[in-house]
Amino acid sequence: MKRSAKSRVRPGQGGTRAVVLGLCLSVLIAPLASAAEESETELLMKLLREAAKSDQFDADELRSSLAGFSSDMVPILFAVMDTGIVPDGETAVVMPDALRGSLWGAFSQFDTAPIRNHVSRFADAKFGERTRLHALKLLGAVGSSNDLALLGQLAVPEGVQPTDAVRIPFGYAVASIFERDPSAIQDVRKLYSDCHGSLRPKLLECISRANSPEKLSVLSGLLRLAPRADSYVLRTIGGLAGSGRGTSDEYVCGSVRMFLIDQEPLLVQAAAQTLGALRDEGAIEPLIELLREGVPQLAPVALQALIQITGRNFGTASDAWRAWFDEEQRWWSVEASRIFRDLRDANPGRVAAAIQAVSTHSLNREELATAVLGVLAREEPSLRMLACITLGNLGAEGARPRIQELLEDPDPDVRAAAKAAVSRLTFRILPHH
Repeated sequence: MKRSAKSRVRPGQGGTRAVVLGLCLSVLIAPLASAAEESETELLMKLLREAAKSDQFDADELRSSLAGFSSDMVPILFAVMDTGIVPDGETAVVMPDALRGSLWGAFSQFDTAPIRNHVSRFADAKFGERTRLHALKLLGAVGSSNDLALLGQLAVPEGVQPTDAVRIPFGYAVASIFERDPSAIQDVRKLYSDCHGSLRPKLLECISRANSPEKLSVLSGLLRLAPRADSYVLRTIGGLAGSGRGTSDEYVCGSVRMFLIDQEPLLVQAAAQTLGALRDEGAIEPLIELLREGVPQLAPVALQALIQITGRNFGTASDAWRAWFDEEQRWWSVEASRIFRDLRDANPGRVAAAIQAVSTHSLNREELATAVLGVLAREEPSLRMLACITLGNLGAEGARPRIQELLEDPDPDVRAAAKAAVSRLTFRILPHH
C-alpha cells in the first residue's frame, strides 16, 4: 500500500486529542491481549495502520484479510471504529472516513454473540452518545429479534435525556433487523413498552413499513402497553388500513373498538377514524350511539366512519342510521337466504334480479361477496359483468383474486367491468391493455 504522511498525527501538531484517544485505546487492548493473543492483536493494528496510511485501499481485500481474525478482536476493532484512530507507538493514525465506513461490514464475519456481549456494555448513561450510537448501528447491522430491546437501551439508557440525533439511527437499526427477518416485528412488545417515549413513534413507523402481513395484529397488540402513545398506535393502524380495503380480523378491530368507550375524547376520535379506515362493521352500532350522544367533537368523525364502513350517508341523524341498520338485520334474517338461492338458479333472469337485490345492501359485505362470486363462472357474459360491478361496489377485498381472473375474459364488457372492480378494490386505475 502507498503511504501518506497526512494520515499520521503527532503531539504538538494539533493532534493532542487523537493521541489521547490512541493511548486510551492502547489501554483497552493491553488487558485483552494475552501472550497467546498478542501477535493477533498486533497483526490487526498493523493491518489497520497500513490501510489508514494508504492513499488508496481495496475495501474487499481489507475485509477479506479481517476475516482471518478471531472474535476476540471484536472489542479492539470496535474501539478503533468508534474513535477513528489506530495507535502507532507514541502517535496515532487517523482513519479516513471512507476506510472507517467500509470497515463496518467487517463485523458481519464474526458471530453475533461476542458482538452483542460487547456492545451491551455501552447501554449505560456513563458512555457518550457517539459511542452508544456506534454500538446501536453495529447491533442493527448484525442483530436479530432477540436484540430489539437492547436497541432501545443503547439509544436512550436510563437517566439519559434523549436528543433528536438518536431517533434516526434507532429507526435505521430496527428497520435493518426487520428487513433481514420480517417476523421480528412480532417480538417488539418489550422494546415498545420499555424504550423511551420519544422512540415509540419511530418504532411504529418501522413496524408499518415492515414487509409482514402481521403488521396490523402486531400494532393492535401494542395498545394499552404505553397509554400515552395509544393515539400514535391507533393512527398508525388507521394509516395502514387506509391504504387497503380494511380488515375482517376481529382481534385488530376489537382492540381498536374498545377505545370508543374511552374517557379521553381524543382517543375516541382516533379510534373512530381508525375503525372507518378498517371498515369494521362491528363498530356500526357504537358509532351510531356516538352520533346519538351528539358530542360536537365526536359526531363528525363518527359520521365519516359510518360512511366509510357502509357506503351510506344519512347525515348526523342517529335515528335514520338506526332504522337503516335494523332493516339490514331484518333483511339478513328473513330474505337473504332466498336471494342466495336465486344466485345459484339456472334462470338468468332470476340470477340478475338476485344480483340487483344484493347491490342494495352493504352490511356483511364479505358474506354478500362470497354469495355473488359463484356468478363469475356463469356462461352468460351479462351476468359475469353484473357480478363484477356488484363486487367492486361492495368493496370486498376477498373477491379481488377471482375478479382479476376475468381481466382476460373473452368478452370486452366483462373485461371492462372486471378492470373497474379491481380499481375500486385497490384504489388505483389499471392501465389499458
